[in-house]
Amino acid sequence: MIKLSQISRRQGLLELSRVKTDSLFLRKACTLLSDGSSEEVIRAALTTEIQSLQMRHFIVQDVFRKMGLYAPAFGMLGTVIGLVQMLSRLQDPSSIGPSMAVALLTTFYGSLLSTLFFLPIAGKLRSRTVIEIINLEIQREGAISIINNNNPMTIYEKLSSFISSRLRKPLSSMNLKDEK
Repeated sequence: MIKLSQISRRQGLLELSRVKTDSLFLRKACTLLSDGSSEEVIRAALTTEIQSLQMRHFIVQDVFRKMGLYAPAFGMLGTVIGLVQMLSRLQDPSSIGPSMAVALLTTFYGSLLSTLFFLPIAGKLRSRTVIEIINLEIQREGAISIINNNNPMTIYEKLSSFISSRLRKPLSSMNLKDEK
């Protein structure tokens, strides 16, 4: 974003339309900037994009969260069915042990799937979404700073507040040549 602000200050906002990037979000921000859109239009368009991404990701996370919640319940259902079958064969004492083992195994599998797979996957997806949203918010605020004609140092200070102070790179260490 600092490089983009330098390009816009030196060569004008129109030059941002020529910036090459793989990020569709950043390309959209550059297009809005080069078109001379107002701050409100840029903020609204990019915020809608962020919220849409968040909702799409929430749907997938919710599937894994629900699977994590339902797996132990299905395990208990399997246990109840196994116990019913075991009780139907009480006349044969040798079948009680194996039937009980199968019945309890379903509870184990339900708990195992929930705690080792489904809930950790949901948590991992959520953390990745949070990181992606922070990156998109940085880009949105950077685009708004560019349209407000802030200088690169001001933009750096504003955007670096999104990142933990121990992870921030000093502005002087960044390679700020004009690149497209």
